[in-house]
Amino acid sequence: MSNADKLAAAWIALTLTPEDDQTDEMFDNGFELNNHLFDNPEFAWEVILKIIQQSNFYKKNHINNEKNEIILSNLGAGPLETLLSHHGNDFIERIERLAEGSKSLRFALNNTWKSDITDQIWSRVLEARSR
Repeated sequence: MSNADKLAAAWIALTLTPEDDQTDEMFDNGFELNNHLFDNPEFAWEVILKIIQQSNFYKKNHINNEKNEIILSNLGAGPLETLLSHHGNDFIERIERLAEGSKSLRFALNNTWKSDITDQIWSRVLEARSR
């Protein structure tokens, strides 16, 4: 299992665990993605892709579609929003290409708020999520 797979699994575990049940270790492991969004955005993008893949596992195996929606909603409102706010110019083309064939990414983008995303990037996000 790659480091990106491990971090994606840790982030998903944190996202799906009620706050009262989260341990400090679980929080630290899951929150690590946020640090990479600023310092190592290419690795953070790799983790985001792994999160989408792992969330698709839930959907494909009908484990719990609600869990899939929680994962993707939090991905859009968290890591994707941060990535686009700080590195939008570097990632928007990749996001647009992937969104064309990925309902999961479009769902996540529908949970992304403009926040600090530039107007130019935001208009492209709106277009990508409506495909």
